[in-house]
Amino acid sequence: MVQDDSNEQTVAFSNLSPETRASLKALCQKKAEEFKMLGYNVSSDAIWTYIEHRFKTSAKLYEIVEVLLHLRIQTWMQYATKEAFMSTDSWDLLL
Repeated sequence: MVQDDSNEQTVAFSNLSPETRASLKALCQKKAEEFKMLGYNVSSDAIWTYIEHRFKTSAKLYEIVEVLLHLRIQTWMQYATKEAFMSTDSWDLLL
């Protein structure tokens, strides 16, 4: 089945409505609980930061939801590791 994107509005991530933002944050909380069941301590705020990073400019709402629903722990760990190495604070720990 081919999805028709012509009616779907692209929105800047920073311009999400408060209701949409609250729904997405609740979804981040559920994903954090899923990761906790797998033995990983990932906060919903950290997942939200990943989503903000992933959609820096704009996206369709269904794309954001799709990424949240399909986020795997491996993908999260790759992102977290990369961010840790790119962070200036982590260089202090390595030296």
